[in-house]
Amino acid sequence: NQNKYFAWGIFGGGYPFIAVSVFEFRVGGIIGLGLYSDFGVDFTRITVNDYHSSYGTKVYDDISHVCKTTFHYDIGIKLFPYKGLFLDFGYGSIAPVSTEVDYEYFSESDEDDKSKVRKMVSTGHGWLFHVGYNYVSKYNDSGQFFFGFNAGWAHDVANDKKYPSINLKLGMAWGR
Repeated sequence: NQNKYFAWGIFGGGYPFIAVSVFEFRVGGIIGLGLYSDFGVDFTRITVNDYHSSYGTKVYDDISHVCKTTFHYDIGIKLFPYKGLFLDFGYGSIAPVSTEVDYEYFSESDEDDKSKVRKMVSTGHGWLFHVGYNYVSKYNDSGQFFFGFNAGWAHDVANDKKYPSINLKLGMAWGR
């Protein structure tokens, strides 16, 4: 494993559902320190309970689904206690995986209604904690292969919720 590098994770994905591009920097020897940042898209599945009032009570007719996409960001530090093994601590956006809303009228083809439903769901932000491993192939003139994996949890401070968090990153690295 290489100990000093700059990596570009061309594709990254994870849970809560995200698709990102990743930038990482690591310095040190066997023990090291690093920085990371991710930018991309959060995805939230919204279940819409379509209801109407019937004599003062809500009557649910159908259930529809909408996907909300929002800008994703996070930034943090990494402590490498041994080569590619790391602990990271960061801060960033956290979108709920799925949520449910009640909406009085909803039609599959009505973009106004879909837009109103998407606005009803807020994206949070908060602390990210992970344990993981980065692999960087041996140095060659054209760059190196970069693979990262981590797992941990995300604490959404805006909505006071906790989510498990798993991420996978693939890309290129440069360094020695």
